[in-house]
Amino acid sequence: MNHVLHGRQLAAVLAHSWRAAPPTTSTTPDIIELAIAGGSGALARRRLDGALAASLKDLFRHQVLEAARFEAGLQSRLAAFRGAGIDALLIKGWAIARRYPQKGLRHYSDLDLVIDPAHRARAEHILAAHAHDRLETDLHFSLPHVRGRDLGALRARLVEIPLGDVVVKTLGDEDHLWLLAQHALAHGMTRSVWLVDLAVMLEQPLDWDYLYRGQRREVQALRFALRLAQVVLGADGPAQAELPPWLEPALMAQWGEPFRSYAPLTRMPSLGRILVDARRRWPNPIRATANLGGPWNAWPRLPLQLLDFGARLARFAKAHDDPRGIWAK
Repeated sequence: MNHVLHGRQLAAVLAHSWRAAPPTTSTTPDIIELAIAGGSGALARRRLDGALAASLKDLFRHQVLEAARFEAGLQSRLAAFRGAGIDALLIKGWAIARRYPQKGLRHYSDLDLVIDPAHRARAEHILAAHAHDRLETDLHFSLPHVRGRDLGALRARLVEIPLGDVVVKTLGDEDHLWLLAQHALAHGMTRSVWLVDLAVMLEQPLDWDYLYRGQRREVQALRFALRLAQVVLGADGPAQAELPPWLEPALMAQWGEPFRSYAPLTRMPSLGRILVDARRRWPNPIRATANLGGPWNAWPRLPLQLLDFGARLARFAKAHDDPRGIWAK
């Protein structure tokens, strides 16, 4: 299977898919499967007609219902937090889904809330009382992926958005775009919808001078992530730096590869499974570069992939009996 070719076919389907009236195109069922696996099935539907579009109708309906369910769950949790004196900041999920032209286009699977660690016990008690609605809530006790940002400026740019009877506090667009880009790179940009998120945010009115304030390496990574959104998906916005020659092909190879599903390992696999499990957990060049703080240049990526894989293997060997699993995807 030519993964790069399939990745580019998926990119062609997703190009401009977030816009109000994207042009129609055609594709094949296997590319639709890749779109669904990458979280962008409903977006692909907007660019298709006929039988393939019809095949995604139920997926879109499900995501519309899920969007309503998550909004209700978010409101109830924030109201309970407010009653307990807990200030929560929402990131990702609903905060980016609201930027799409229709509810249900951007599916998300959990609620990411950042709170003061001093409120952890109270927050976990509240979430336990909401377990009946089966909405996963991921508590963060510090804001991820903002190394090098001016936290004072970030706090001054927080925005509050009404949602039913509550107000959702989230990041300003520039800081949210920064976080989304660094998060996607750290996870190897494995899900195609993450790059669509960047394309959506790239076309918002932004303070570009403020956006590019930070440590040089993270700014460079951000610029390359935004350039990928332009090259791969046709996003508008100011021109970014030219990509290293390996970056776009690595992304296309990742998108064109069937989804690799596995659970975190909690014990050493059998000899017959070692190679299979190692193959599933082999980091792509994007993830290895981001996780190791490697240079975003034209040098070969294999040394970084070997180092990243070795570091994760060492952590697993040290803590393989941890019931939570150490070798997570």
